[in-house]
Amino acid sequence: RLHGVRELLSSKWGNLINRCCGPKFNLARGVSTFNSRSPEELSQILTEGPTRKAFKSLVSQLDELPGYLHDHFTQFDTSGPLKQIWSIINDTNTFVQLSEPWNKKGDEQDLIIYTAMEVARILSILSQPVIPELSGKFLDRIDVSKERRSLRFAELGADASYGQGSNVKGREVPISRIPLR
Repeated sequence: RLHGVRELLSSKWGNLINRCCGPKFNLARGVSTFNSRSPEELSQILTEGPTRKAFKSLVSQLDELPGYLHDHFTQFDTSGPLKQIWSIINDTNTFVQLSEPWNKKGDEQDLIIYTAMEVARILSILSQPVIPELSGKFLDRIDVSKERRSLRFAELGADASYGQGSNVKGREVPISRIPLR
């Protein structure tokens, strides 16, 4: 069971961050371009169809998540919130696979990467009570300043300053797989 949780963290969440922070992409440009725009405006940049639908679903899930987490955490329930976080991570990975940012250019590519890293940023902030060290590593990897890791910044577009060095080649991986013996 522990291996399954670690696998989920490294294969899904860690891999999402590592892929989107690769040198082919530019997270900082996406943050500066899209940070102040509404989700409705952003969705128009994406190709009509499954990519746009997946984007809208992610935005909706992020809007509902803080209230859901609050309700469960105040009842000392961590398993429900973690399952919800895993579900959103899976949906974000599906969004990236479906939208194929490696085959896009310009605003559409930047928006896909920005969206995926906004999800990772927000989920990392919200999961700090449960996995503080790993959440910190994820936030460090995408260059979120220590002052911007509170609930105030746990919403879409709330931080316009992260991502500056995220796509520099050779950065440390926040979590990696440990092979089973």
